[in-house]
Amino acid sequence: MLKTRKGALVRMRVSLFLLFIMASLVLVGCSKVQIIKPTNGSTFGRGQEIQFQGQITRSSETGGEDRSNELSWTSSINGHIGDGASFTTNTLNPGSHNITATWPSMNRSDSISIQVNQ
Repeated sequence: MLKTRKGALVRMRVSLFLLFIMASLVLVGCSKVQIIKPTNGSTFGRGQEIQFQGQITRSSETGGEDRSNELSWTSSINGHIGDGASFTTNTLNPGSHNITATWPSMNRSDSISIQVNQ
């Protein structure tokens, strides 16, 4: 009985240690900017509402916090189009847009291309 409890205690300590290591690895390293919506290569009609959504991955750089609300969004045609983790617009001009979401304080970004038809 004593060996069973001792073995269970050892397994529990090892499990907790591994959980701590895995959680630490998530918070260490460099954060990345990721555009979630729209997907690269998407096509929209003029005046159509387009939802933009992005995120900044959590790491030691963000203190483990979600800093996605700090994103700034630009279009190669329209210029600045929005701020924050998500927004919707229907004012993009027709053409091939390179959309960039930037985390200004760390100078990191992600880009996609979309098409807005006439």
